Amino acid sequence: MANILTHAARHAKAELHAAGIEVGHANLQEVLAALLGYHTYRALKHEEDDQELEHHLSDAEFIVLNQELGECRAAELFELPGEVLLKCIAALEECLPAQILPSVDAYLERNGVSAVIAALTNNPPQRLHLGPDWSSGYKLSADQRFSFHEPIWEARRSWHVHAEISLQSIASDAKQRKINVLLTHAKAGRSGLVLKGVNPVEDITAVLDSTQVDQLVRRDDGSIGRPWVAVVVRTTSGAVLGSAVSFADNPEDAEVDALTDALDSAVHGDNDGANQTNGYHIFQLDVDHAFTSARLKQMALEAGIEIIHRSNRPKQMGGTIEAIFHKISESMIMKQPSLHALKPISDEEIMSTEEFEQLFKKS
Repeated sequence: MANILTHAARHAKAELHAAGIEVGHANLQEVLAALLGYHTYRALKHEEDDQELEHHLSDAEFIVLNQELGECRAAELFELPGEVLLKCIAALEECLPAQILPSVDAYLERNGVSAVIAALTNNPPQRLHLGPDWSSGYKLSADQRFSFHEPIWEARRSWHVHAEISLQSIASDAKQRKINVLLTHAKAGRSGLVLKGVNPVEDITAVLDSTQVDQLVRRDDGSIGRPWVAVVVRTTSGAVLGSAVSFADNPEDAEVDALTDALDSAVHGDNDGANQTNGYHIFQLDVDHAFTSARLKQMALEAGIEIIHRSNRPKQMGGTIEAIFHKISESMIMKQPSLHALKPISDEEIMSTEEFEQLFKKS
């Protein structure tokens, strides 16, 4: 791919020269690398040379440009960044073998729906019970939604998109059927995608809760505090979908990380997309009525999750979460007899963050 970019840089340089704009070859390579999701051309070349990666940019079926990063890099290096950026994009479209998309939205609009349609037509998942001739009884509704919780350029080995597609019956009863699937992609470089599979997912509800553990921990800055632990629990079964620990003074970091863990777990059970094992999509998340985290609200919005505030949870669910926290707390409190003891707490009774994290992983 580095050789292809050399060709693309020459192509862009020739086009700019024809327009009366003189630029340096190396700087053009920097802008091309930025459009492909890399902060430097050196980073692109380093990743392209990494033979431990399964896929590289040259393996991509689709390449989604990071135009914001490209614009920033062009503005740093050129007096006429707009002209340079347009020629660089045109050069990538001309020289790269993959389909070039200007944005994530463009990719999903052009290829997301078509991937779902192809899966329903050629290899419909058995759980959907549509059959290969589904198009004779349904038509695709304009009501479609795609969501993901990890930016494409930050994902390293895989990228997953949850798709909600509605099928409208053409029969007189005009029933509408909602199809939830997960588009699984292998990453090929920072911006490259290889579509691996389209599998059904199950809509579920979950509860997010957090607690502060009665164990003192010495933070990295030398201060002492009590850690926060957060869990995301499936409402129906009580299974823990995600969990996290934070040493901050409030539970926000732990709650954000626990939801991130739950979202990762939803899609990483079948990375290659070949086994059609059912994943899940959290469509509704029950949080404490005092919940105010703007970060978590934004994450939920991007992942297609509705946040609800339930003041009185079912007794069974409340008991499940209480039992989970009790188990975690019991496994954490290894050194300290009581925070309420009158005698001073010795250093031996205070854990390091590393010790606490190791115990948390085992709990």
